[in-house]
This record gives sequence, structure tokens and C-alpha cells, in this order.
Amino acid sequence: MLVSQLQKNSTVDWLELIKKILPYDVPFTENHNISVSLEYIQSLEQIINNSSKRVLYNYLIWRAVLERINFLPEAIRKQNFKNSRASTRENPNKEDWCILNTYQSLPHVKNLIIYTNLTDTNQINETAKRIKDYILLPLFKLDSDASRKIAATQFNLARPNESVLIKYHKNLSLEENDYLGNSLKTYKHLLDNYYQILNKDGEDWAKEENIIRKPVNFVSSQNVIELSTAILRKPHYYENDINNSTNFGSLGALISQEIINELNLEEKLENYTNRILKVENTFKTRTTEVQDKHYIIDNKIVGSSGIKLAYSAYNNWLNYHKDEEFTDFTPQRLFWVSAVLNWCAINKQDFWKTEDLVKNDFNLEFNSAFGCK
Repeated sequence: MLVSQLQKNSTVDWLELIKKILPYDVPFTENHNISVSLEYIQSLEQIINNSSKRVLYNYLIWRAVLERINFLPEAIRKQNFKNSRASTRENPNKEDWCILNTYQSLPHVKNLIIYTNLTDTNQINETAKRIKDYILLPLFKLDSDASRKIAATQFNLARPNESVLIKYHKNLSLEENDYLGNSLKTYKHLLDNYYQILNKDGEDWAKEENIIRKPVNFVSSQNVIELSTAILRKPHYYENDINNSTNFGSLGALISQEIINELNLEEKLENYTNRILKVENTFKTRTTEVQDKHYIIDNKIVGSSGIKLAYSAYNNWLNYHKDEEFTDFTPQRLFWVSAVLNWCAINKQDFWKTEDLVKNDFNLEFNSAFGCK
């Protein structure tokens, strides 16, 4: 409805109230449309008219704090939910919380810092290309057109434009020992920029605000696999002297998932499961339902087959090379340890009773590597 319609028979000046909430440079008039429930408005008006200003101000302040500091309410709520399912009360340490919140709020900055400290970006791309080449070996027998496209894929180490970042953050000033204040400043900074770009041309917005949150991303229009610098960190992923099982297990599994996603887009989905099954005859999955021949109901098949394909690629690599073995871990075991680090979490057995996961996809390979019975 229009704001002018909302104003009729109302005891609250909604136009003035909304204008106070929005940044001063965002135009807003009574001719703007808003989406709101009349029942909600009526109940809200009753509360406003029957409550003291002190109560309203206190509520607004604390509500603003709760909305703006993801370190406190939402994160803790999600963690408590996970704890209740896992029957555990363990919380991540403060350092992990801070790093996670920093990346959620300022992902470009973290990516730039990591990229600046990388010593050999060419070697990283060579490592990724070598992994891709071995991943392609079992795919060539599936479909010549699709495999040729994947074979021609290039890698790009995605990093933010430093000059754009400097311009974007020039008005943001943070204090070293003020986490609470920094959280509020960061949220306000992001919110101010968000409202400013609403009045910009969409293309300019895309250029300046294209934040890469996925560690690996297949850009179909350019036939490029983008590697985010955020994933190239210690102790796993690329290092000059790292064991290749780690590269195939961590980076290789993510690259394989993006390749399978691309095959999914390129080919008709009704043939998708058969193509995955042909990667290796022992592949098994519980869920193969297809909805309208366009979406897989359980998309975990992509992650499952990605690890499967990367493991096959690593064994192909071992046919021609030798990887370093450690006292307790064979190269195959190191692969699985590296692969699970992408989604690593500590949970009790009760957690798995309610978690919907595909558990038996890799049982043959995993059992073989660890000698399970």
C-alpha cells in the first residue's frame, strides 16, 4: 500500500517515522509503496500509544543492538540450536568468533590480506590445473562436448580491486580494542553503502559489490573456475611442500563439485544421475528423486560425487607419482582427512540421528583406506 493510505485514520505519523529511520539522503515520500500487515500496524500503534517514551526508547536501542551485532544474538541462537541437537555445550573460542564475523562483514578485506601475503600465485594455478586434468580422466568417457568444455576451462585467482576497496572503506574507522563499537560501526557502514547503491545503476553496483563468498566458483559465461584467496590458507590447501593428497582432498573436492554442477547445467537433468553413476561403478546414493526434471530434491549428491570424483582423480595421480607417507596415515587416508576439513565439525553420536546426510556414498573407498570392518 502507499504510505499516504497508511497515514489515513492513523495516530502515528508513519511518514516522518520512516524518514527518521532511513539515511537522510534516501528520498522517501507518501507516494512510496510499502509491504506491511494492517493487523501488525494496528497492534504496533496500540503499543506505541500505551507505552511510555522511556520504555519505547529502551526497546528501540536494544532492538537495534540485537539487530546489528551478529556476534551476540543470532550466532549464539544458532550455536545453541546446534548444541541442543548434538547434546553438547561446547562453544567456539573467541578468536574463531572474531575471524568468522570479520569475514562475514568484510570478506574483501580478508581476501586482499591473504592475496598480498601469497608468494607464488602462478604455482597455485598450476596446482589447480593439475588437479583438474586428473579429474577429467573419468569424465571423458561420459560426454565429449561437456568434457571438452571442462578441459578448456581456465583458473582465475579471484581477488578484490584494491583501489575500489580503499574508496569503499575510506569512511570506516575502527579501534583496536573496541569489538562492540567496531561491530556497530561496521554494520552502519555496510548499511549506509547499501542504501547509497540502491539509487545507482545496477551494473555499477555489480562491479563494486560482487563479493565472492564461495571458495570455488564456476563462471559459465567465461568458462573460468574462480578460486577465492580466502581458501588458500594454512594448514591445508596450497603450500609449496604440501602433500598432494591434501591438495586433491581439499581443493580437488571443491573443484570437482563445481565441475559436476556445470555438467548439471549443461546437460538435461534426467540423464544427470546416470552420468554420475558412470564416474565409478561403485558409486551409490540414497536420493535420486527429480522434481520437474530441473531440480534434485537432495542436492547433497553434488557434494558426494565431488569428493568421489576427486578421490578417483587422486588415485589416477598416484598411478604415475609417489606421495609421501606418514607413520599413521597413508596418502589415501590423508586425502579423506583433508576432504572432511572443508566441512569439519565436532558432534556427538546423537547428532547424526536427526541429521540428514548421505552416509554410505564413499564406504568402499573409505573402508579400503582405513581398513574398516
